[in-house]
Amino acid sequence: MIATTRAWSRLAVDAPVSALAIDRSGLWLAAALGDGRVRLIDLRTTDGDSGDIEDIEAHAGAVLCLAPDPSGRGVLSGGDDGRVVHVKPGSGDTVAYFPGKWVEHLAVSATSDLYAVAAGKQVHLRALSKAAAVATFDHPSTVGGLVFNPRGKRLAAAHYNGVSLWWAHGNPQTAVPLSWRGSHIAVTWSPDGNHVVTGTQENAMHGWRLSDRADMQMNGYAAKPRSFAWTPRGHWLATSGAERIVCWPFTGEGPMGRAAREIGPGDEPRVTRVAAHPRRDMVAAGFEDGAVRLADIASGDHVLIRPPGHGAVSALLWTADGRRLAFATEQGALAVAAVSGSSAP
Repeated sequence: MIATTRAWSRLAVDAPVSALAIDRSGLWLAAALGDGRVRLIDLRTTDGDSGDIEDIEAHAGAVLCLAPDPSGRGVLSGGDDGRVVHVKPGSGDTVAYFPGKWVEHLAVSATSDLYAVAAGKQVHLRALSKAAAVATFDHPSTVGGLVFNPRGKRLAAAHYNGVSLWWAHGNPQTAVPLSWRGSHIAVTWSPDGNHVVTGTQENAMHGWRLSDRADMQMNGYAAKPRSFAWTPRGHWLATSGAERIVCWPFTGEGPMGRAAREIGPGDEPRVTRVAAHPRRDMVAAGFEDGAVRLADIASGDHVLIRPPGHGAVSALLWTADGRRLAFATEQGALAVAAVSGSSAP
């Protein structure tokens, strides 16, 4: 049986929300706002329409990205003022500054205190605990996406005509190229470490199987797929960019020669964000009209858990135990819902 939600906690803000993150302690939900604030919400007290909330003035401009602080409490935020800020209750401290650049992408390694920042054509690898630069990697064009592999040993940067793979250390090195023509605007790395997949400007996805460098092309999207979500064991990759929730199979040889599973009524606006449940093969999907659906991949069952309204869904995020789902939109709606029947493996 598919899970359902109880009441949403309404935590509306008067600015667009670009991203959500939960710190490694699991205590604080952070929301990146278009006016430079990062809103922190205490998940221990959020109930109904109440909750401990704090706004940190983090950036002189829009907050563009968020990531959990890899070394402890709080989150990292990147903004169009060129700053990376360590945000935690009571403070927002600049830890890196790239004058004249937008910080649009942040990646963190869960197995170390490394984080990576994309600023223009460069990626900067840094250690937070030492407040030190580790390496700078150059690319042929603006970086469109950034991700560590599951072990935190390698880094993938998407850009025009493919992806560059780097080792996550500071020794002199040359990138390993994964080439495919076109502009690559988002990137993800599979949980088993064997697949790198990008979204492209051409309303398609492209992937590489690292074991033998086989190419995988996934076409048929109505819009650019920018949001990806792997199910816990890596058997499915859910994506945005279509009127239904598109889920590609990654068991065995992967999706080559196999059709995607498409879930949803198909008569709604396009999917803008997806988030995979941390324990089950279940996906939350947000749509252009503000609606949110839950979908069970195995059965294809789906249920509308939030009706349309308040702009396109711009962020979706599960808590680590899978009991709550956070949601935000481009028009400033922000909410957390308890999801019943979602915690079983």
